[in-house]
Amino acid sequence: MSLVFGVVRFLDIGKVTVPSLVGLSKAEAVKVLDDLALGSEVSDEVFSEDVQKGRIISTKPGGGGRISPEGVVGLVISKGPERILISNLVGITPDIASQKIADLGLAVGEIFEVYDMKIESGFVIKTEPESGSEVKRSSTVNLIVSKGIEKITLTSFVGKGGEQALSELTETGFDVDVEYKFSDGVFKGQVISQTPDKSDAIPKGSKIKLFVSKGPEFIFVPNVIGKSKNSATLDLENLGLRVSIKGSGKVNNISPAIGSKVKQGSLITLTLR
Repeated sequence: MSLVFGVVRFLDIGKVTVPSLVGLSKAEAVKVLDDLALGSEVSDEVFSEDVQKGRIISTKPGGGGRISPEGVVGLVISKGPERILISNLVGITPDIASQKIADLGLAVGEIFEVYDMKIESGFVIKTEPESGSEVKRSSTVNLIVSKGIEKITLTSFVGKGGEQALSELTETGFDVDVEYKFSDGVFKGQVISQTPDKSDAIPKGSKIKLFVSKGPEFIFVPNVIGKSKNSATLDLENLGLRVSIKGSGKVNNISPAIGSKVKQGSLITLTLR
């Protein structure tokens, strides 16, 4: 036993102790080894969550180990934390997305289904974390998958206030267009009709057109006193009024009276002398 120990001690004579280089930069480690007349080489580069990129993680031999004079010490250098970029998976099926996630060395987490106005049902809307994020290997990625456009109930707003209808439909998620029309039978500001009509299931975001009453169309009777029959008739007809003529010559009287408020299509009687 003593003979073997003596041989080991003999073989160790003259060797150099490798210093601890962990945490040093490559340049710093090389200088330390140069001062000891030892060579160096990068034996490996590995990811590390603990050691900064470009710093020494370990050496071969390790710190405290013995090496022959002018021997070469292997340096294992940190590449820093490993981060995997989540690719864009929008618009593909969950099965394909899951395979792509696995190929990246990541794990598929939960699959959530939500309504979406743009992405067709059954396809990926987004991921959590989102595409472009960098995560640790084996991290979990959730998939948000479209259920398509939500179907909602459309009620009839005919006879209700136009502003109320516009507000409620917009808040519900419809795209609303309003057209104002004269109406003899519907009070001003109320909905005359809507397109489409009420429905139990209509896609959210659908275009709804409301026709809202401006009330009866009234016209103020203009002053055509002193005008010829043709001239006065033309003026009144251009306003949407009907004309009845009595007598001949120039307009001497008008009924209803000048300035009266009448509905479009009303009959105006002109008396000529």
